[in-house]
Amino acid sequence: MKGSGSSSEATCAVHWLQGWEDGGQLARALESWPFLPCESRSQPAAEAAAAYLDRLRRLTAGGLVMAARDSGQGMWLAGLRRMDWDSELFGFGVGRLEPLISPPGADPCLVEPGLELIGACLAHAQGAGLMHLSSRVDARDTAAQRCLQQSGFLLVDTIVVYELAVAAVAPAPGEPDVRPARGEDAVPLREIAEGCFGNRAFNLNRFNCDPAFPPGKVRELYGCWLTNSLSGQQADHVLVYQGQEGPAGFLTCKLDRASTPGGGRGQVVLNAVRADLHGRGIYGRLTRAALEWFRAQGAETVEIATQLTNPAVHRVWQRLGARMANFYHTFHVDLRNRQHGAAAGPGKTKP
Repeated sequence: MKGSGSSSEATCAVHWLQGWEDGGQLARALESWPFLPCESRSQPAAEAAAAYLDRLRRLTAGGLVMAARDSGQGMWLAGLRRMDWDSELFGFGVGRLEPLISPPGADPCLVEPGLELIGACLAHAQGAGLMHLSSRVDARDTAAQRCLQQSGFLLVDTIVVYELAVAAVAPAPGEPDVRPARGEDAVPLREIAEGCFGNRAFNLNRFNCDPAFPPGKVRELYGCWLTNSLSGQQADHVLVYQGQEGPAGFLTCKLDRASTPGGGRGQVVLNAVRADLHGRGIYGRLTRAALEWFRAQGAETVEIATQLTNPAVHRVWQRLGARMANFYHTFHVDLRNRQHGAAAGPGKTKP
C-alpha cells in the first residue's frame, strides 16, 4: 500500500501521499511529539522516535504511507498502514491510522488542518482496498480525538496502562496452584481465551464492541493469540492456574531486556479466568506468580494494559502498588459506510 511520492527516510519504507509531503520534518515532528510511544521513558527523543518509526516499518510489509499538513499551530502528521494478519483473518482490508500527530498544545477548536489530513488518508485507504481503520490516541490529545470524531471515527475502547516496580513488591511464597503451561493445556486455554474475550459480558474490547467484526472471528482472533503465546511467538512464558477440573485461567508474560540496560521491562500481555470461576482470587494468584517469574528474570518494572471496564484487574494491580502510567482511546471507522473520495486532496475538508 504505497502513496505517490517518496521520502528521504527510504530505509524506513516511508511513502508520502503526493501533495501531502512533510518538507523533511518527519524526524522533528516525531521527536517533539509529547505522546510518542517509547519502550523506555528515559530514552532520548531522537532515539525513541527512530525506534518507533522502525517498529512501524517492521509491522508493515508494504511500507508506511504518510501525510503531513503544516498549520499556524505547527505540524499535523499521520501514518497509514495495512494490518496484514487482521485483514487475512477477517476477510477484508484492515488498517491503522498510526501515528496521528497534532501540534503540541493545539487548540481543539482549530482542527481544520487535521480534518484535511485525515480526509486524505481515508480517501487513500479506500483506494488501496482498506475497508476498516483503527486509530489509538493518547487520552490527553484532545485535538486528535476531535478530528477523528468529526471524520466519522467512533470510540470503541479505553485502555489504562499500569506500571509496577518489581522491587517495590515483597517477594511472595510460591502459588501452589500456578504452574507453567504444558502442551496438553493448548485446547482448554484456547477455550478460556475465546470464551472471555469473545463475550461482551466478560470483557469489552475494541473487537467485540465493533459490529464490523463477526463474533466468531473475534473468538478466533483471541484463540490464535493464545496459541501463538504458547508457541513462544507472542509470549516468553505462560502461567496456568490449575483448578480441580483442569486449567482455570492463564496469564502470559513477555520480557524486553533491551528496553532497560542491565535490567528489563516485563509485560503481562494476555490473561483470562474461566467465566464460572470469576471472583475467587485466581487472577490475583496468577499475577503474583508472574511477578516472581519476572523478578527471577531480572525485570525492573512490569507493565499491563487493560480496558477501563475491567474493575477486578484494576483492583489487583492497585493493591500491589502499581501506578497508572498512561491512558489511551481507540477509535474505529468502517470505510464501507463512508462516501468514497471525500476530502481527497489538500485544501478539501470533509463535509
